[in-house]
Amino acid sequence: MKLLAICGSPRKGNSYKALKEIGDAYSHVDYEILHLNDLNFSLCKGCYSCVVKGEEKCPIKDERDMILEKMMEADGVIFASPVFSHMVSAMMKNFFD
Repeated sequence: MKLLAICGSPRKGNSYKALKEIGDAYSHVDYEILHLNDLNFSLCKGCYSCVVKGEEKCPIKDERDMILEKMMEADGVIFASPVFSHMVSAMMKNFFD
């Protein structure tokens, strides 16, 4: 079994620690944490190329495709984010966009 955890915290605080504890509890599982703050991940420019032409036509060349590939290979994906102003972090919002 393969699990991928995506951490949307700007620092390696409580959200990251919770993901580490999950990994420790499931040491028999192939488990990887992607910390969005450590990745080359750009803001969406709102050009709509992904909507009109398909996601593969996005003009932004960052690590988005690598993240998507890892998500597709995983049997499960865990999302973790701190709560800022009653919402997930801006980093996680950008990731969802």
